[in-house]
Amino acid sequence: MRFSPPSAQAAWAQCTERDTRLNRIVAVKVLSADVAADPDRRARFERETRAIAALSHPHICTIHDVRRHERIDYLVMEGPGRWVNAWS
Repeated sequence: MRFSPPSAQAAWAQCTERDTRLNRIVAVKVLSADVAADPDRRARFERETRAIAALSHPHICTIHDVRRHERIDYLVMEGPGRWVNAWS
């Protein structure tokens, strides 16, 4: 997966990538190092992600995964399309 890291002003960066296991395009939201380093903000990210994942509505994107890998926090959601464009 290749993406630009979040800028100094941004709380996160995003990209689209192919999920090779399920053969679909997904959007990936990566938290900035500043947000990931703050336990309260990281906890909020996880709470909000769980809340969104619990919902099912045509106007709410589907969350496929949320992970922490090598000190990088990210979530994977449906994409591309209106969700990626709306969050840009």
